[in-house]
Amino acid sequence: MAEKKSSKWIYSGIAAFVLLAIASYGVYTFGQNDADKSKYTFRASVTNDCTGIPWFVGSQQGFFKKQGIDYIDVGQTVATQRPYALALGQIDVLDADPLTLVNLLKSGVKVKAVAQSGISPGDGDTKKEYLHWDVLNDSELTSFESIKNSNRTIKVGVGALGCSSDLQTNALLRKYGIPANKIEYMVIPEENQQQALREGIIDIAVLQTAYSGCAQKRLNARSLASSSDALGEAGGMTLLICKESFIQSHPMTVEKFITGYKESERWCNENPREAGNITADRLELCEGGAISHYYSDKGNVNESQLQTWLDEMTVQGLIKPGDFKVSDLYTDQFKSVW
Repeated sequence: MAEKKSSKWIYSGIAAFVLLAIASYGVYTFGQNDADKSKYTFRASVTNDCTGIPWFVGSQQGFFKKQGIDYIDVGQTVATQRPYALALGQIDVLDADPLTLVNLLKSGVKVKAVAQSGISPGDGDTKKEYLHWDVLNDSELTSFESIKNSNRTIKVGVGALGCSSDLQTNALLRKYGIPANKIEYMVIPEENQQQALREGIIDIAVLQTAYSGCAQKRLNARSLASSSDALGEAGGMTLLICKESFIQSHPMTVEKFITGYKESERWCNENPREAGNITADRLELCEGGAISHYYSDKGNVNESQLQTWLDEMTVQGLIKPGDFKVSDLYTDQFKSVW
């Protein structure tokens, strides 16, 4: 029970911080309110982690240029700060899991998903899954379920709290009947988790696909579970999220962005190793070990998967039953380019 209270406190803190930040900054005015009458320069945080893969590929392969999209990279933003950057209008789009979207809405930020980004691969290839729970090859843990047989607290590295990493870990704990006090979360940036795993600071690293591939190559690591083990086909779900005010002011820009972004993601699906190499070069990861995780070929938001996330949030006490409907979370305004 203490763990659940602590988790609720973390999410409440996130909400309070966002509200305070918005109040401090006042009403943010976009640099260009073109109403699509003139060209808008998109703002993004092309982050130095796996969420940047479609940006890396789209830029190198010319998918954004093809759509006439110019963007400014506002610079690296740590995972915990990206929702705030969107809330404050410092960036125009966020590729994130449904929990992040709900946390923004709970904080009073009017946002909508405009398209689906990530999805679990339909062919069952776990290497292309969104998240992996990796351990060293000589770890005492033989499966995720084996955590409950350990005589010590297992330390789990996550890039942030209040997102898919801990929500899906909690789902796995429940699935295998493992008490929450059997693990301890340690917030460590993904790029540092390989070292933490090697040095024994953590027992399990929760890693996105490219980092997991490199951990397996460099450390001979192995995976205990993947995101489909946690939430089934919904485990890989991420969404492209924009503020409602931005959607209203720049609908054509959003439409063009979705088109270019999805073209980039389809290229990644067709060329996962090449996309991984582009990512490895950008992030200075291992050569030949990184691959791209899987993306939805189309941008239509899968309502069944989104409901799975809402149900999981409800079970974990993050929202109350009926707080949100699937229809509250996305718009089909851009279905013509899905």
